[in-house]
Amino acid sequence: QIEAIRNDGAAQDAWLALSQRLEHIERNSGLAVSQDEFQALSQRLADAELRTAADRLATSFLHEGIGHGDVVMVQLPNIAELVIVYLAAARIGAIVSPLAVQYRAHELRTTAGIVKPKAFITAKTIAGFDHLALAREVRGDMPDLRVSYGLTDEATPDVLSLGEIIRGG
Repeated sequence: QIEAIRNDGAAQDAWLALSQRLEHIERNSGLAVSQDEFQALSQRLADAELRTAADRLATSFLHEGIGHGDVVMVQLPNIAELVIVYLAAARIGAIVSPLAVQYRAHELRTTAGIVKPKAFITAKTIAGFDHLALAREVRGDMPDLRVSYGLTDEATPDVLSLGEIIRGG
């Protein structure tokens, strides 16, 4: 399925537009975006690894019934995995609805009521706050939700491990 998506002109155009935008920022700002700064809290990923990770997550989205036009609600800090989520969603035509990491139950419920996410992605903890517990708390208020992903090393019965998926585990 990923090969079919890769051969889709719209997906290729989105990938090219993102690459061109990053090059434009580097050229015109006088600043080079280094891998180390960009991925401060995450592992270093080369281009090929980034593409592979995005393919794995896109495949997982498809397997879970997430596809073109579906909303993926994301509450992650600015880490490499966030880029992978955006790239994976772009590959299948899903829409990313980003949430500030400071948002709690009220904001998640309000946003979910508007965007009707099919998937929700968050970290286990951010700045000491248990975001997986928050995701579990509001899950019942998201009737269209098919799957939750957590930035964890191991999946649980109710949350898929984003870490395992992007590493191919």
